[in-house]
Amino acid sequence: MKTNYTNYKAEQLLEDDFFINSILHPTEETELFWEIQVTDGIIDKEEMMTAIYFLRSMQVRKRKMSPSELSEVWERIENTNRMSMSHKAKPLYKLIIAASFALLIASSIFYVWERDKENNELFMIAQSTKPDSVVSDVQLVLANNEYISINNKKIDIQYDQKGNIHINDKKLEQENNANLQKEQDVALLHKINQLIVPKGKRSTLTFSDGTVLWVNSGSRVVYPEQFKAKQREIYIDGEAYLQVSPDKSRPFIVKTNKIDIKVLGTTFNITAYEEDDRQAVALVEGSVEIISDKKKLAALTPNDLFQYKNGQINIEQTDISQYISWVEGWYIFESEQLPSILDRLSRYYGKEIKYHKKEIEMIRCSGKLDLKDDLNKVLDALINTAPIRYATDKDVYSVSYRQE
Repeated sequence: MKTNYTNYKAEQLLEDDFFINSILHPTEETELFWEIQVTDGIIDKEEMMTAIYFLRSMQVRKRKMSPSELSEVWERIENTNRMSMSHKAKPLYKLIIAASFALLIASSIFYVWERDKENNELFMIAQSTKPDSVVSDVQLVLANNEYISINNKKIDIQYDQKGNIHINDKKLEQENNANLQKEQDVALLHKINQLIVPKGKRSTLTFSDGTVLWVNSGSRVVYPEQFKAKQREIYIDGEAYLQVSPDKSRPFIVKTNKIDIKVLGTTFNITAYEEDDRQAVALVEGSVEIISDKKKLAALTPNDLFQYKNGQINIEQTDISQYISWVEGWYIFESEQLPSILDRLSRYYGKEIKYHKKEIEMIRCSGKLDLKDDLNKVLDALINTAPIRYATDKDVYSVSYRQE
C-alpha cells in the first residue's frame, strides 16, 4: 500500500495498483483509507473524482468514440475489461488505462473536460453510469447497485425524511447484505441513486425535502439518497416538471450535460435529452438562474422560455401551458415542425415512428392531442390537420407526405 499520496494527480492514481484495486474491488478499509486521503487534503478531491470517473466509465459501459484514430485503443480497452485482474493482466491493464487517459485529455472527448470542475461529482457519476441496454420497465437503481424494476401503470416514488423509499405507498424493504457490491465512488459522501424511465413510461419522484418531479418518457434522474447540508443537487437527462420545495439555506441545482439551473423554490419544466441538440427551461412561477461553466447565461421570470442550442441562447415570453401540458396527459403545440411532433410522440408512447425528414420538415402544425388515447387515434387526429399518412408494420409506424 502506498503511504504517501500527497498531491497525486488523476494520471498517477490510474497508474497505481492499490488505487485501481480499491476502486474496482472496494472494501470498508479501502473506502475509509481513500476518504481520509481526501478529507485530510492529501489528495485533491477533483483529481480523485476524475480518476474514479474514468475507471467507472470503462467498467460500466462501452464508450463510442468518433475519432477513428482512437478505435484501436478502445478495442483494446474493451478486450481488457473482459479479462480478470490477474497478476499477468495488470501491467497491460495499467498501460492501456494510462495511454487512453492521455488520449482522452488530449482529444477532449468527453464533455466533462469542458465543464467547470467545481462541485462536479454528480455530473461525473451521471455520465459514467448510463444504462447499457434499453429497458421496458421503470428502473430504480440504488447506491448498492440493486436494481428495482417497476411495471405498474402508475408509478410514484417517495423518499421520506428518514431516507426510506416508498413505491406506490408501499415501503421498500431494502436488502441488507454485506456481500452486496459496495458503491465504487468512495470520494462521494452521499450515495447516489438513479431513476430510469424508459420510452412509453412516466413516473413521479418525491424527495425527502418535499420537492416533486414528474419525469417524462425516455428520461433519467441521478440524485443523492440524502441532500447535502448546503445545497440540493440532481442531474437530469430527459424531461421533467419540477415543484421545488423552498429552502433559502439550500439552493436546488438541476444539472444537465450543458447547463445548470439554480433555484431556491419554484416550478418549472426542463427538457434536456442528451441525444437532442436543444435544451429548454419553461418557468411557471418563481425565478431561476441558468449557468454554464461558471457563467450566468440568464435569469428567468414567470412565463419565460429559455432555449439553448449550439451555444446560442433564446429567451421569450410565451404561453407556458403548452410546455407543461404533458403532465396532465395533453400535448399542446403551436406552429411546431412535424418531425419534432413525431419524435415527441415516439418517445412518449415508446413506439418507433419513421419518416423522411426532408419530405415533411416544412410542415408546421398547431393543435392539442389527448395523450391518454392510443397512438393510432392520436395519429388519426394529426392526419386530419396535416398532409400526411401513416402505415404500421410490426409495431413500427411509417409517416409520409400525402399529396393534396
